[in-house]
Amino acid sequence: MPVNKSKCNFCIDFPVYIHYNKIGVKYMLKSYIIENKHFKTLNVLTLGQHKCPPGHTFSYAYTSFYLIHYVASGCGTFIKNGVAKKVSAGEIFIIKPDNVYTYIADENTPWNYIWFSFDGELADVFKDAADVMAVDGSIVFEMLQAGAFENTRTEFLTGKLYEFISSVFESSSSKNNYVKKAADYIEANYMHKLRVKDIAENISINSRYLSRIFKAEKGVSIQDYIINHKLAKAKSLLKKGFNVNETANLVGYDDVFTFSKIFKKHTGASPSEHIKKPQV
Repeated sequence: MPVNKSKCNFCIDFPVYIHYNKIGVKYMLKSYIIENKHFKTLNVLTLGQHKCPPGHTFSYAYTSFYLIHYVASGCGTFIKNGVAKKVSAGEIFIIKPDNVYTYIADENTPWNYIWFSFDGELADVFKDAADVMAVDGSIVFEMLQAGAFENTRTEFLTGKLYEFISSVFESSSSKNNYVKKAADYIEANYMHKLRVKDIAENISINSRYLSRIFKAEKGVSIQDYIINHKLAKAKSLLKKGFNVNETANLVGYDDVFTFSKIFKKHTGASPSEHIKKPQV
């Protein structure tokens, strides 16, 4: 929630608010009292959790702090300076100083998120970080234990924030490595049927986690990446003189009809039409 550091030594506190929609579905908003101790290096400002109603919208503009939301369940849309991104469970979205943001809960599966804000010298480590990324949420959930601390709540959360930063930036290289391994596997095996589950097993990673980090890194789903890679190879083969049936088999499609349908859907032309196009 918004923080006015200049007027109050404590962040705004909200008790647990329970509210209902028109058909009686319950939603929850909870925030914790956090003493602002003005730590120089890393200074926690707010912590809370919100199970949002469908379409719930909130905006920030030109803050002086960083605000991170971890989506525990559901999904929504995160808009930065007019550019929208879908955010799903297991991902964070980051509100950074000096930008304009709006975020909107999905109408069908609205998100339940945990938020925390902070400033300090180390906060700028997120300045060049991706606005949306998949993370391990275990430390974020541990932050909610702050309610059990009365005298050292700020210190507890500061420690957890250090852990969170370490987790995000230590794991970012390993995430990139998994994405590279997956892309390399697709390159080496495009001539076979490829399933995300099989790729994940080959590189020893959970398939759902792979899907999240792959999309965050590449900007497309891993399934679309597979299709795009196969079609790029198919275009090359068709231009080299292979017929449609041969090309379909060489890029891992047993059914030439399915291959032709996917080819036209993604390229706007059938394989036969592609062969007739003049080479540029």
